[in-house]
Amino acid sequence: MGEPLWKQTLEERRRKWEEISRSLKDDGRKVYEAILEAGGVINQSELPGKTGLSKTSVSRALDLLEGRGLVERRRRGWET
Repeated sequence: MGEPLWKQTLEERRRKWEEISRSLKDDGRKVYEAILEAGGVINQSELPGKTGLSKTSVSRALDLLEGRGLVERRRRGWET
């Protein structure tokens, strides 16, 4: 019968993520992989500790990833 549909989908996503990861420069790859390891959701403030990058480098990498449509940043907290 083969693998369940959900597992096939997960494997397809994992292959796509690996392909994307190979196409990224060092900082972008580190940030992207940290996001994936966190299950796809992580606070930006946690990324410097997970990647060893500065806050500025993380922010720049996220700008690049967001521009390519690979991540989406969401604001949280109080909005005025």
